Amino acid sequence: MERRNDREVRCAAERHAREAARHQAALLWSAIRAERRADEAPGARLRPILLAAMTDEAGTR
Repeated sequence: MERRNDREVRCAAERHAREAARHQAALLWSAIRAERRADEAPGARLRPILLAAMTDEAGTR
């Protein structure tokens, strides 16, 4: 019984890690697209959004 519970806990932790990685990748890709748009329109400075996203990600580790 204990092994089954350990396996369920491990599977849940792995699933959580995959979801977190997927969220991080989506956030990074969104920031990259925002940077590309900012480069196309010099008046739109979106670098603070990228910096905030990176700072937030570093804070959650």
